[in-house]
Amino acid sequence: MFNDLVSENIPMGVILTQDGRILYLNDWGCRFIGYSMDDLKNSPFINLIHPDDQDLLIQRYQNIMAGREQSADSCYRIFSKQGETFWIRFRSKVVQHEGKPALMSFMMDETSGKRQEESLKRSEERYRELVDNLAEMIVVIKGGEICFVNKRLKEEVGMDLQGLGGMSFLEFIHPEDRDMVLDRYLRRIKGEQVPACYDVRLIKPDGQELTCEIRVSLISWEGEPATQTAILDISARRQAEKEKLALEKRLARIEKMESLGLLAGGIAHDFNNILFPIIAISEMLMEDLSPESQEYGNALEIYNAGLRGGDLVKQILSFSRQQDDEKIPVQVQSVLHEVLKLIRSTLPSDIEVIQDIEDNCCAILANPGQIHQVAMNLLTNAYHAVEPSSGTIQVSLRESALNGNQSLRYAVLTITDSGVGIRSEYMDKLYEPYFTTKEAGKGTGLGLAVVYGIIKDHGGDIRIRSEVNKGSTVDVFFPLIGDVASTPSDLPEDYQARGSERILLVDDELPVAKLGHKMLERLGYQVISFTSSAEALDAFQKDPQAFDLVITDMNMPGITGDQLAETLIALRPDIPIIMCTGFSERISPETAKEIGIKGFLMKPVIKSSLSQEVRRLLDQATRVS
Repeated sequence: MFNDLVSENIPMGVILTQDGRILYLNDWGCRFIGYSMDDLKNSPFINLIHPDDQDLLIQRYQNIMAGREQSADSCYRIFSKQGETFWIRFRSKVVQHEGKPALMSFMMDETSGKRQEESLKRSEERYRELVDNLAEMIVVIKGGEICFVNKRLKEEVGMDLQGLGGMSFLEFIHPEDRDMVLDRYLRRIKGEQVPACYDVRLIKPDGQELTCEIRVSLISWEGEPATQTAILDISARRQAEKEKLALEKRLARIEKMESLGLLAGGIAHDFNNILFPIIAISEMLMEDLSPESQEYGNALEIYNAGLRGGDLVKQILSFSRQQDDEKIPVQVQSVLHEVLKLIRSTLPSDIEVIQDIEDNCCAILANPGQIHQVAMNLLTNAYHAVEPSSGTIQVSLRESALNGNQSLRYAVLTITDSGVGIRSEYMDKLYEPYFTTKEAGKGTGLGLAVVYGIIKDHGGDIRIRSEVNKGSTVDVFFPLIGDVASTPSDLPEDYQARGSERILLVDDELPVAKLGHKMLERLGYQVISFTSSAEALDAFQKDPQAFDLVITDMNMPGITGDQLAETLIALRPDIPIIMCTGFSERISPETAKEIGIKGFLMKPVIKSSLSQEVRRLLDQATRVS
């Protein structure tokens, strides 16, 4: 009867089971799984089903046989006789067979579709694994809302897709970048050409800001246009780039300072040779003039100016780190009075200088030229801040204990101006080399950098307070060393060490050689001078015992001072030699001593220093002999 109802030629399988056993399978079904009807007759149907699908089969079978389902539509994997696995869809319904309920099912091959589905699933899993392990955060945005995120993004924001789904991606964009991101998103969706890669700042839920590089591409998502965005956190890279740029700027500044140092060395040598005649002639003039005369006062001013010029050269060399700073007890009030005297002549009459200086302030251990430079720089800055309008500059000096601790006492120099003030965003940059807010021609940006370095080198501190359009106040703190004897006068000592010994003087600068010759003769010495080191060496070689002492310049053409000294010492080891130099990278008191040079003087040389050093070495040589 069943054969009459169901054609053996339909292109699908037909199977009849009763009590779980196979009663009938048509020819298509037999051919498909490779069994004959004789093989299958009364065998358990479940034996054909993949073990992983058997529980589902039993459940569906029980439901339909119990009437809980009118029909069943299920897909199971079955085994062929050859061991192959196929996906078969069974559409089943309860029928009566020989007076008992049976299950008739139509079988359709869905292996190809299932395999494609599995292949797609595996592909999606591989894609998901790949995307989840990318260094970039991936987000798909459709209609302005988040519809896909990878694992990296979930970890970064601390939310999963369920929490992110439906949210606007703009919520994670820095407020200042949102308009740009939205504009590019809308234009990209419309098909317009916009940058595919650019930087943007993201804000995490915890408020942390990230600098990110994003790469955006237009895709189709569920049949609609969407964007896929790869986000790479480049915060560390950008920070490294900033640090690299800062380092490059610092290196450029160092190179500039090295160039300045080389220039300073050349200036020092030439300028000291210029200063030497100024100081030497003014000294000799003062020796010949009455201290009560106007001419003596003029010579004294020239002498003091020459000494300040020498200090300036020392500061240039110190700033370029080519000379160590000698520190002595200094009365800051004396330096301040001198600086104020100098600067008053440059101030317009409508700028008032108010001073409140304690004249009994204790001394500090310092380089006097550098303290002069600090005061001059700060007063010049105050003057520039006040001009071109009228105003006031207040200068005070007082002693103060740090936090009430009397053992930590400081000389506090305070300079207050009524000028334009300093904007708050500039306060952190004030001590950077080459930073300046002054107009062209009024500053290089080195002033406060130099001041800061000097103060710190002296164990002090500097504090600046400022208010725009109201003015600035600078407090400088120098540690005190207590009471000291009053500083010696700038005048040469009345006593000049004299003698009658024979001296060989060598300097390639004719004015320097002539003045040195005259100074030594005034002290009573017999002097032979040369402007050529080769000629001086020739004279010494002819009669090494003809001289009791040699004074030589360092930087000379042909034979330099150190080379000349080495040759002279080789000819006569006991000869006392004094090296004079304005600046040289090759020679220092230490290296000179290693050669055998017993005296060392820095130009410009004053007569008292020269006389004392000459006498010291001659007396020393006499004692040794």
